[in-house]
Amino acid sequence: CIDEPAVSKPGYQLLRIPEMPESRAARVRAPTYLGLFAVTLATLTYEILLTRIFSVSMWYHFAFMAISIAMFGMSFGAIIVYFFPAAFERERAAAGLAWSSLAFALTIPVSFTFHLWLPFWFGPSSSVTLALSFLVISVPFVFSGICVCIALTRFPEDVSRLYAADLLGAALGCIALIYLLDLVDGPSAVLVVAAAAAAGAWSFARSGAAGRIGILAAGAAILLGVAGVGHALLARNQAPLLRLFWVKGKLEQRPLYETWNAFSRVSVHGNPAVPTWPSGWGLSSSYRAEHPIQQLQLLIDATAGTVLTGFDGSQLDHLDHLRYDVTNLAHYLRDQARVLVIGVGGGRDVLSALLFGQERVVAVDLNQDILEIVNEQFGDYTGHLDRHP
Repeated sequence: CIDEPAVSKPGYQLLRIPEMPESRAARVRAPTYLGLFAVTLATLTYEILLTRIFSVSMWYHFAFMAISIAMFGMSFGAIIVYFFPAAFERERAAAGLAWSSLAFALTIPVSFTFHLWLPFWFGPSSSVTLALSFLVISVPFVFSGICVCIALTRFPEDVSRLYAADLLGAALGCIALIYLLDLVDGPSAVLVVAAAAAAGAWSFARSGAAGRIGILAAGAAILLGVAGVGHALLARNQAPLLRLFWVKGKLEQRPLYETWNAFSRVSVHGNPAVPTWPSGWGLSSSYRAEHPIQQLQLLIDATAGTVLTGFDGSQLDHLDHLRYDVTNLAHYLRDQARVLVIGVGGGRDVLSALLFGQERVVAVDLNQDILEIVNEQFGDYTGHLDRHP
């Protein structure tokens, strides 16, 4: 700015200061913030969801690879934006945000389905199949990385607000998964997450992307959302189309019953009409099984097992094998006792306490799905132990 006295001095020239262009804050419209919020929410939700799925399909130590896969994919996407800046210029930012987030949404179910069908076992070729699975799973995160990088680098004047939307979406995504897995199973949750990403693409398209990207994104969001809800209903009726086929290195048969929550996948296996020989954690060598009994396997994440025992609610004579299991040694040391069972499982320890004629039994479990299986879904099979006097 030039003050008035300086105008008349020799060597000074009055210059017209051009009008400042419209502020960048006005150019970044609300749909852009909403789109970034949806994409980062879907990214973190999917990343943590993969840790839950890997815990079942592979082993617990592989679950942590989901974090590395997400970081690898998003970093690779950011590098693409860095090395090809002409393809992601500011004038094309709206279209780039819409297309990359739509690609993120569409590649989620495709790569996840590939992971479900890819054989996984421990052998000479396991490292190849494992690397291939991880590489395919990382593809959606590449597009998420491209989207986030465009948003945070092409609008520097608004980076604070954009980054706030980024962090808010990511934080909410971490929390949302806990409640999502209480409503739907793992594969259905994948479809719901993809629908959220597609909704983000539609929001980006509303901020100024040209072409039919908005229609495609809206259609994808609706289809993926309907698919997620429909598949969740099929899974609730124990008839899912997408399920874990390769589990812990072997091909898993369809369970009798399956349910998911934020920290476990609980499944029931076996044939309730076919008796099997009594099983135990340490049956005495002096025990001689005289007849098979009704038993089903209840598994947590496909490996941590317990037993659902057929029980009519009154007669305990056919469960005599429980007297020979080393895990019931405590009942020989104390009789007429009050028993606390921590981790009710399939109810085997409750039956043991009843068989030994203990005074009172209290059984607790932090996994609500296990309690529902024992008391409700298979209550008639287990004799409704929760109603036993």
